[in-house]
Amino acid sequence: MLRKENLKIGNFSIYQDTDFFLYGTDAVVLSDFIEVKKNDIVVEFGTGNLIIPILLWAKKKKFKKLYALEIQKEVCELAILNRNINNLQDKIEVINADLKDALKIFGSEFANVVFTNPPYRKVNSGTINPNIKKAIARHEIMCTIEDVVKSAMQILKFGGRFYMVYRSDRLTDALYYLRVYKLEPSLIRFVHQNKDKESSLVLIEAKKGKQCTLKVDKPLFVDEMEYYGELQKEDAE
Repeated sequence: MLRKENLKIGNFSIYQDTDFFLYGTDAVVLSDFIEVKKNDIVVEFGTGNLIIPILLWAKKKKFKKLYALEIQKEVCELAILNRNINNLQDKIEVINADLKDALKIFGSEFANVVFTNPPYRKVNSGTINPNIKKAIARHEIMCTIEDVVKSAMQILKFGGRFYMVYRSDRLTDALYYLRVYKLEPSLIRFVHQNKDKESSLVLIEAKKGKQCTLKVDKPLFVDEMEYYGELQKEDAE
């Protein structure tokens, strides 16, 4: 079922389809975490309904152009609808493509920034949703964390920035592949539902080809965020 929601930032809104994966905490905290500059060329892997690019522009109004890749055709069509209703046609291009083909699509040394909210779970872990659209968003059916990091490295410029949100219990996997593919972790921030709960998500920034001293930022507590009420609702679904 299609429904329209006000994002409560300016006049920005979004259509969500309950047959697809709905956005939640991870998308919102990643949109806050990403740093962009006015002339940046930005690429997103796995845009879903385009929630992160819309929030990113609504909050920061920076980047020259953003290319949002989405492998599922129907989900891609929803992303295009959301781009159009927010009048972002001149800023965002939605591409129905596999992130593993990013190098063929863009070429090397293309982007200043790549970001992603990738599938978190291995195929052999947890119950796979019978709805394939939701399963692809949650499990590593179409791509793995290695695929994501490798493709980001291939299209980033030297010194370019990579941002992702990931499960805290898979942080070791993320850091391992970042090192393998020469994306040096520079900043991490753990996300907690509240001060009494362990971290469920982690935000990661890495830089291509740079020697960095890793900084661990102060914890982020979701219940102190402005979006908290909406996030409770979406995460429950």
